Amino acid sequence: MQLYTEVHYPLRKIPPKKLDEYLAEGWFRMGQTIFTCWFLFMERGFYSAIWIRQDLENFTFKKRSRKIMNRNGRAFTYKIGSAVIDRPKEILYQKHRVRFNSGGVYRSLRQSLLSGASFSIYDTRQIEIYEGDKLIAASFFDVGLESVASISGIFDPEYGQHSLGFYTMLLEMQFSLDQGKRYYYPGYIVPGNSRFDYKARIGAVDYYNLYTKKWYPLEDMDEQQIPSSLLRGKLDILKFYLDKKGIASEIFYFPPYESAGIDPLLEDLLKHPMYLRCVSTKFRHFDLFAVYDLVAQKYQLGIYYNLDDFSDWMTNKDAQTGGPFSYSIYMLGEVISEKDMPKSMAEDVYEFIHGS
Repeated sequence: MQLYTEVHYPLRKIPPKKLDEYLAEGWFRMGQTIFTCWFLFMERGFYSAIWIRQDLENFTFKKRSRKIMNRNGRAFTYKIGSAVIDRPKEILYQKHRVRFNSGGVYRSLRQSLLSGASFSIYDTRQIEIYEGDKLIAASFFDVGLESVASISGIFDPEYGQHSLGFYTMLLEMQFSLDQGKRYYYPGYIVPGNSRFDYKARIGAVDYYNLYTKKWYPLEDMDEQQIPSSLLRGKLDILKFYLDKKGIASEIFYFPPYESAGIDPLLEDLLKHPMYLRCVSTKFRHFDLFAVYDLVAQKYQLGIYYNLDDFSDWMTNKDAQTGGPFSYSIYMLGEVISEKDMPKSMAEDVYEFIHGS
C-alpha cells in the first residue's frame, strides 16, 4: 500500500535537480532529512497536509504584498546570503519559539536546520532583516535548479505588527524571480487550522493532489476530498452498518502510524492514522481492526497484535486530544478480507465474528 508518511535520509548533498523532483512530488525538507505526509496530528486535532506551490511564470505580486514590501523596505534593511547559524539568530529563534505552546518545535535553530549534523546536504540561503544594527527577523530557504523551497522564518515578537514572517517569504519570492526560478514552495497549508493560511496569500497557488499526484489550482480543490475528512467519513459509514448488525465498534485516531514510514523494517506495523476496532468477547489474544486505504479505495479487515502500549509516554494533553486516541503499537497478523463497499465489509466482519 501507499504509505501516508515517508522519510528519506540522504547521506550526500542533494543535487539541485533532485531537490526539484522531490518538491514537485510533495516532499519537504525537515532537518537533514526529507519527507512527505498526508496527515498531521497537531494542536488537539487530526488534519491533512495540503502541499502548495507558486508558479512564478508571469507572476506579479498582489497589491497587498507590494504594500508590505514597500513599507518594510523603507523601515528596515535586509541581506541575502548563504545560511549561517550564529548566536544572534539562535537568540532570535528562542524569542520566536515561545510563541508556540503546542509542542513539536525544535529546541534550537541549529537542531531545526542540521539535526545534529556538522554540515548541510542542502543549498540553504538566508535572509536577515535589520532595524539599524538589530537583527529582527530571518528566514531560510533551499535552492534547486528551477525551484526554491521556503524552510523556516523567525522574527522578534516585538515587531509582530510588521508581518515580518510574510515579508521574508515575499523577499524569497523576489530572489526566486531574480534568479529565474520557475516554482516557489512555501510548504503546506492545513484545512481547518488557520495557522498556515498565510502561505496561500502569496498568490494564485496550486496544490498537490495526493491521489492523482498532479498540481491543480487551489481554488479548485474539493473540500470533501480532503484526506482527513474523507478517511473519517469512510469509517463512520462502516460503523453505521456494523451498528445495524449489532456489532460494537469504536474508531480510534492513531498517531504512531508514522512508524512504518520512518523505518522500512517495520512494514508489518499498523500503517493507518485511524482504525475501527471491532469489539467481541471472542477475541482474547488479538484485535480485529478495519481500516480504509485512500489510495486503493478499499476497506481491509485484519487481525492485529498489540506489541507495546506507549500511552504512559504521552502527556495528559496528548492523550486527551479529541480522542479516543491509541498509542499502542500493532503488528498485522493476517488480512481477513478486502472490500470496496462498507456494507460488504460489515457483512465480512459479522461472518468472521459469528462464524469463528
